[in-house]
Amino acid sequence: SRALHENNQGKLLIASNLKQEVVASMILAMDHDTAYCLALGMDHEIEQTHASKLLIYESIRLASTLVKRYDFEGSMIPNIERIYRSFGGTRVAYHQLMWFKNRWIKALWYFLK
Repeated sequence: SRALHENNQGKLLIASNLKQEVVASMILAMDHDTAYCLALGMDHEIEQTHASKLLIYESIRLASTLVKRYDFEGSMIPNIERIYRSFGGTRVAYHQLMWFKNRWIKALWYFLK
């Protein structure tokens, strides 16, 4: 986060409540044409305000003044993916090919998955 800030390629966005408690935060990284939502977190004990959604909205608004594209960086968690899609995100599938020499390691891989 510090390197991103020092090179003017990132922002740390923080949402707090009226008690000045941090309820959500986001690291937004940028290159020459794309902004990336690298990390988004919230305090589940405090979070009742949808502050994380507000941070996403504000990061999109900020990024639109600086770059051409916004990359949510995706999620395989259905509820998070649904939130990203609600902002107009387009699902992009990334396929993974794996090859195992040892069939026991392959079995272990699929078992642990």
